[in-house]
Amino acid sequence: MPEWTTALWLRLKALRRRHALDRDLRDELEFHRAMRAEQPGYRFGNDVLAQEASRELWTFAGLESVLRDVRYAGRQIRRSSGFAAVAILTLALGLGATTAIFSVVNGVLLQPLAYRNPKQLVALELYVPKLAKTFPTLPIAPADFLAWSQAKTLAGIAEVDGGEQVNLTGAGRPALLDADGVSANLFRVLGVTPELGPGFSQHADQAGYGHEVVLTNALWRSRFHADAGIVGRGIALNGASYTVVGVLPAAFHFPAFDNLIRMQMPGPKAALFVPFVITQENLHGNGLAAIARLKPGVSEAEAVAELNSIVQREPNLGAAHATTILTPLRSMIAHAWRRALWMLLAAVLAVLLLICVNLANLALTRASARQPEAAIRSALGASRGRLLRQALIESLLLGLAGGALGVALAAGGFQALLALAPAGMPRTANIHLGGTVLLVTLGASLLAGLLAGVLPAWRMAQGNPQEALRASSARAGESGARLRLRGLLVGGGTALSTVLLIGAGLLLTSFTRLANAPTGFAVEQVLTANLQLPTADYGNGAQKRAFWNKAMAEAAKLPGVQAAAATTFLPLSGTINDNGVWTGAPAPGPPRLFASYRPVSPEFFHLLGISLIEGRELTAADAGSDAVVISQAAAQEIWPGLDPIGQRFDVRRGFTGYRVVGVVANTRAVSLAAGLSAVIYQPFKGYLSSSLLLRTALPAATIAPELRRALAEVDQGVAVPPLRSMGAIVAASLAPRRFGLLLMALFAGAALLLACLGIYGVVSYSVVQRKREVGMRMALGAQRGAVVRMMIGQGIRPALIGLGVGLLAAAGLARVLASVLYGVAPDDPRTFAAVAAMLAAVALLSCWVPAGRAARVDPAVALRQD
Repeated sequence: MPEWTTALWLRLKALRRRHALDRDLRDELEFHRAMRAEQPGYRFGNDVLAQEASRELWTFAGLESVLRDVRYAGRQIRRSSGFAAVAILTLALGLGATTAIFSVVNGVLLQPLAYRNPKQLVALELYVPKLAKTFPTLPIAPADFLAWSQAKTLAGIAEVDGGEQVNLTGAGRPALLDADGVSANLFRVLGVTPELGPGFSQHADQAGYGHEVVLTNALWRSRFHADAGIVGRGIALNGASYTVVGVLPAAFHFPAFDNLIRMQMPGPKAALFVPFVITQENLHGNGLAAIARLKPGVSEAEAVAELNSIVQREPNLGAAHATTILTPLRSMIAHAWRRALWMLLAAVLAVLLLICVNLANLALTRASARQPEAAIRSALGASRGRLLRQALIESLLLGLAGGALGVALAAGGFQALLALAPAGMPRTANIHLGGTVLLVTLGASLLAGLLAGVLPAWRMAQGNPQEALRASSARAGESGARLRLRGLLVGGGTALSTVLLIGAGLLLTSFTRLANAPTGFAVEQVLTANLQLPTADYGNGAQKRAFWNKAMAEAAKLPGVQAAAATTFLPLSGTINDNGVWTGAPAPGPPRLFASYRPVSPEFFHLLGISLIEGRELTAADAGSDAVVISQAAAQEIWPGLDPIGQRFDVRRGFTGYRVVGVVANTRAVSLAAGLSAVIYQPFKGYLSSSLLLRTALPAATIAPELRRALAEVDQGVAVPPLRSMGAIVAASLAPRRFGLLLMALFAGAALLLACLGIYGVVSYSVVQRKREVGMRMALGAQRGAVVRMMIGQGIRPALIGLGVGLLAAAGLARVLASVLYGVAPDDPRTFAAVAAMLAAVALLSCWVPAGRAARVDPAVALRQD
């Protein structure tokens, strides 16, 4: 056995007999003292040192020393209960906020996906250089999926077509459910086994085999009452019979389809999955998401090289110059939230750092009062290292206590944070206070305690024992170096506050301008309902047109309804539906522009208040014709300087040969941030899935039962979902920005308060330390105004220096926000000037109060003090 293991084993055994060994050691020392006493002129020496030297041979001396320091630190904290309470509470607030935000970052961005070997899962997209200005990446087409399925670097590839809605009938009241069309192998690629049933059959996504359905666990429980015999039964979707072949596990969470294709406004998650059947008609239509699993040992670069070689041979749009974009599936799902969440985590860490700075300033004050104590311990033999260690242990204990309380606060406010999160945030089921979050909180607690205590501990350990013992307690530690250190901390805190306030100011300005941006259409008194017609009952265009015409007519008759219209894509719903516009014969070159194609009924423009600029609006007679109405933006970009009325253009896929009959005012069709869109309004022919719009002054709760009754008379198999106001749709489009702004404003407000407290604390401390000096100045004739200016100058100087540094840092860091700002530059001078003026005013006020107290010092009282 090695020597060190023998020594460790003996020490561990000695722990069990510690008291007996101590008694034996005292008896042996007493024996030796008695023996030496018989020798004249011989002194035995220091008993304590002899005992300590002997104990080191069979005890863990270093550990025992640390434990003694921990016990001593605990006694000091109990003695300074006021300071400890302030330190623990402020640390708890900072660490609690850090824990909550990191739990969101960890759950959304860092946690591995709950699938088998998640690192092998990737999302596939196409990059077409000539379309990159409009579309940075493109979803794939079924043709790409079929070609990529032969790749030898992939263990499997699945496609997803989302954004569909289906009518569920025959199980209570008809319900409109969100569904994803998927390839039959999706769950095998993900490595997920259904809780009930075998899942899709091998040929489920082929023509003639497409009537299978897999239910999510939530839908199975809510709609089918967790019936274990549901597998093998038929349910009616869109009027057609589908056989239930599986129920997914409760722990299975599939992302919203829009999270797989880089949409900024993700829609709802699917409640069920049906096979996506590839036909000759949809073979070359872009719009699918692709999820692939790499074979073990295959790198992403190898897979991209093979997929690129395959896609070059496909006759899809732009494929001759397309390249494959491969992204880890976890990164793709959270792509729209990555920057915002990291930004929020950086902000809350800055607030935590500010708390540490303020506590360091507070601890410096306390260290001054404890300087004589440190001097006495040093005079008795304590080394500087021992003093430093003891002070740091005390600070670390405060950090751990603050972290424990912070976790409790985070757990209490956790649900409130999730309630604030927008509905489209992915992977919210992974957000919880798990082991990783608690471990990070532990590390942050220790680091916060270290940051808050290292400077005060170092200053206390560096003191001169002789000088400290000669100095009075009122003047202990008063030195230029200490005041400069406190000023440095104030300047650093002010700089951090400046950066946070400017970031919050830019986001607030951006949000305000975006929220007030004109939509180009009426928002008030407009209600919407998305309807899905059963496929089996509406197989041809005449049946669809008949339903929608009758539905609009019945809705328009309802009491309080002023107008009714229909469209396939609601404004600001996040749906792009962009297609190219070619003037003249279609050519291999790029289109004149990409415009948003929107089928609308004739009443659409009047209902939403979209004014006619020239020409005429669409009429019922235009259904099935080549007539279209375009927006001003489209007219100016396609035919600049020309009269657009009567002009013709083509679209590369689908319908061709459109004729412009009118021009209407611009609107924001896709999103507020996308600006005024180039829109092509086509005649509404009647579709399986479209939205009904109502203009009414009545609330949704009043009109909904009447609308449901009226539509039931048209077709009782069509589900009517809850009505949404256009105002709610606009608000939902702003929800992600509102969430980030709210948290950033909260952190910036905390930073401003902390900066104010830091400046106030420095000046207040200086007033106490220089009270005798102020009294002497006033006794010699100094005016109160001069004293106030002196004290304000001492506090305001480091704050203004920190403000200048913060402005320079913010000028660089604000550019990170450029991609999320709307209508405001990252170096907006008004925001910078407003923040600078506010911080300067706050700093002046923080200095004024204690400076005024200094000016009221009675010289006689001050000079009598020691």
